[in-house]
Amino acid sequence: MIGPVGHILPMDSYWGSNEKNVLKLAARLGISQEQVFDLPFIAGTMFFCHTISLLPLCKLIAKGDFELEAGQTDGTFAHAIERTHPYINAFIRI
Repeated sequence: MIGPVGHILPMDSYWGSNEKNVLKLAARLGISQEQVFDLPFIAGTMFFCHTISLLPLCKLIAKGDFELEAGQTDGTFAHAIERTHPYINAFIRI
């Protein structure tokens, strides 16, 4: 993965209200809690990756996973997805 300078942040310092959803989604992906703390994430979801690396995630999510839009700025399932991209690319073999 490639992301813009200044947007690559350590997960353990920038949880916000995302910890519960990130750990839940990581468990679905077979990623341990220890692995979650090992990698940074790219804030703002601006990154480059091979699209095939997103397939494991696409197979695990459904429309019902997402909260109704209510102007949330943090802590949603969509925010958890943003933070799992580095794990997918590092730990899941396609």
